[in-house]
Amino acid sequence: MVPTAVVTLDALPLTPNGKLDRAALPATAGAEAAGPPAHGGEGAPSLDGDREPALAGIWRELLDVAEVGPGDNFFSLGGHSLLVATLAARVRAELGVRAPLTLFLRHPVLRELAAALPGPENAGSPDADGLRPRGTGRAPLSAAQRRIWLEEQMWPGTAACTVPEAFLLRGPLDEAAFEAALDELLSRHDSLRGRVEGAEHPELVVEPRSSVGLLRSDLRGSGEAAVRGLLEQAGRRVFDLSGPLVETTLARTGDEEWVFLFTAHHLIVDGWSFDILWRDLEALYRLHAGGSGPRPAPPQLAYTDFARWENERVAADAHRPHLDFWRQELAGLPPGTGPSAADGAAREGKRVTVRLGASSRSNCVCAQPAWASRPSSSP
Repeated sequence: MVPTAVVTLDALPLTPNGKLDRAALPATAGAEAAGPPAHGGEGAPSLDGDREPALAGIWRELLDVAEVGPGDNFFSLGGHSLLVATLAARVRAELGVRAPLTLFLRHPVLRELAAALPGPENAGSPDADGLRPRGTGRAPLSAAQRRIWLEEQMWPGTAACTVPEAFLLRGPLDEAAFEAALDELLSRHDSLRGRVEGAEHPELVVEPRSSVGLLRSDLRGSGEAAVRGLLEQAGRRVFDLSGPLVETTLARTGDEEWVFLFTAHHLIVDGWSFDILWRDLEALYRLHAGGSGPRPAPPQLAYTDFARWENERVAADAHRPHLDFWRQELAGLPPGTGPSAADGAAREGKRVTVRLGASSRSNCVCAQPAWASRPSSSP
């Protein structure tokens, strides 16, 4: 991956639960001046065939760039490993091509990727009917959700799976419009209304209406310590899997300054899904505040649709090659090793100090790609 800018820091800012706090990373000076990658002028190679223009269209949307050429590199344009999963899903949905994530990582140049992609899926493949709306508000947990659910059973009462996000909003804010936009956001995305039901065979159950209300607090004049305490409290939030699995707070810290906290359980959100949520929230706020613009299109699929599809693939033995691979890789592993041997203390972690020489230290930099920035602005 080639960063769009490089910034050196004495230490990385962390969230209350020890993860990288991207919102606290400094802005990159000169990143805008560098401009977008060059695509060539007259005589530059053109997009050929059907796949190259289709891939270029997907890249433009995912990477938010105006132009994409056949020689452009996905990572040089601002792509990252998490976005590769979205790219693979878009390629499958729009081109009918199913390919492993490693293929996208090994062929980051558009023309090379177009040539390396396999042919379209056969109609008779186990998942050829693919993802489709099921019209149901419940489904067995997906494999990823079952792993998280199992951790909760083994180590209950911890905030290890709590995902706190905080945003600094500056400028005039219509709080009523913001709350209405947030309510609509919770109605749009089924997962945000989800809870877990069942002990032996847990299922994700989606409530028809959200019971999450926007908590408010006025911290004007309370100082930075009060804000920090609010953030730490969000990071220590322990959710009951019976729901709700989301908590929202709007704290006013100045006459035209607010801190918005969106805290959720990892069972229903992950890091890159927040980009979708904030994009929708921004558009919905503008509409509720009396602005113009199109209302975001309703999601075509719910997470329960994916979970049911995944479980159907398992029932059809489509997972067998993956299972055989890992059985071979892990063959001969001594008993008692791995996560099953961990106890509660093993989750606490530890700090290791390593001294670096002057030459090594001078080569250590913190790279902040353009996608990682979190500008402070009103929604």
